[in-house]
Amino acid sequence: MRLQVALALCLFTLNARADSRATAFVSAYSDDDDLTVVSPEVLLRQELSPAVDVEASWEADIISAASVDVMTAASPRGFEETRHGLTAGVIWKPEPEISFGVKYLPTWENDYSSHGLALRTGYEWLERRLEQRLDLRASFDRVGRAGEPESEWRDLQVVALGPSLSYVLDRWTVASVAYELQAQSGFQASPYRFVPIDWPSATTVSAPERHPEWRVRHALAAGVRHALSRRWFASGGYRFYRDSWKVSSHTADAGLQYATARERAIVGVDVRGYYQGEASFYQERYAAAAGTLPTYRSRDKMLSESWSLLAGLRGEVGLGPVAFAEDVRVMARTEIYDQHFLTFEPLDGRRAFIFQLGATAEY
Repeated sequence: MRLQVALALCLFTLNARADSRATAFVSAYSDDDDLTVVSPEVLLRQELSPAVDVEASWEADIISAASVDVMTAASPRGFEETRHGLTAGVIWKPEPEISFGVKYLPTWENDYSSHGLALRTGYEWLERRLEQRLDLRASFDRVGRAGEPESEWRDLQVVALGPSLSYVLDRWTVASVAYELQAQSGFQASPYRFVPIDWPSATTVSAPERHPEWRVRHALAAGVRHALSRRWFASGGYRFYRDSWKVSSHTADAGLQYATARERAIVGVDVRGYYQGEASFYQERYAAAAGTLPTYRSRDKMLSESWSLLAGLRGEVGLGPVAFAEDVRVMARTEIYDQHFLTFEPLDGRRAFIFQLGATAEY
């Protein structure tokens, strides 16, 4: 049995790979903490030969923020900005069971720029029941303040290694396991945030946020996807994360999907729970002797103790041949996201609604 057949049953995708495809979608995020993000994206994958594909994409995040922590730490008026990202890549398959890929990923905005490179290798064993992959990524980033000369921006380098395995247990079930090791070196704080420090005699001073310049991250994830019948599919997974800042987290997710005959229509529900402990140097409120500052200090809510729940509905409909396309599929997703910060003084939580609409044309 070929690996692709079981993946089609359990990964909620089409059971035939088109030679080329174009995808376009837009997602919108809005929460009750006055943060709105609209993200359009376009992706094109084109077959040049049976062994070579090329792909390119453009994406943007259009951000408007006046959240509590932004108002108290960055700007009394909030901010608006747009981040752009591009991808250009080549996939080479010298044999049906062997693949190599390389991508260049530049992104930029008014106070951040990044140049990234990603490499991927894949190999299928045991009559293509076992698939192994190895991902390598590196990025070279520059961080600054809007309006500040780029000569004063600071550097950040990121290197990541990610091996993974996926195995077809039987005609109905696929299991997977993945590990990622990531190392970051350079400026990792926000140039906009200032941290209040309490000195004796009821004196409070503000100091620029300062994080350690070295961070090593580890993540281990496992999942299973199972076809309950020819129409019903279930999935579940768990991810554990730990880093050198002593941040640890646990993520559990589950999904259920129903597909009509020949997968012309698909509907599904997904849930995800998340818990995170705070960084070793993070405090809800800092205190120090007069005239001194803590070596590291942060007002980043994402380093505080927190938990969140996400639940969503998704649907997909196949329209069949349209114009030049052999098949066109329209997809929609809506989610509610509830996040709680247990040790972040300016904000104890937020609720967000996320909506995504897109279409894929295969030709």
